[in-house]
Amino acid sequence: MENFVAFSASDKAVIVASFSCGQDAEVWKYQGQVDANDARWLTYKAGFPEGTFSEEQV
Repeated sequence: MENFVAFSASDKAVIVASFSCGQDAEVWKYQGQVDANDARWLTYKAGFPEGTFSEEQV
C-alpha cells in the first residue's frame, strides 16, 4: 500500500505529515506517495504510539 505524505522540503528526505488522499498542492507544496516499506515512512510512523496507523499502513 502507498501512503499519501507531505515532505519537509523538495529533496523529499523527511516526511512531516500523512493523509488519506492527495492534498491541495498550493497548501502542501512537497507531497507524494511512499510505500509502507519505505525507510522514510518507517521513520515517520515510529514517532507515533503503537496502533495509530491502520494495518494497511504498516
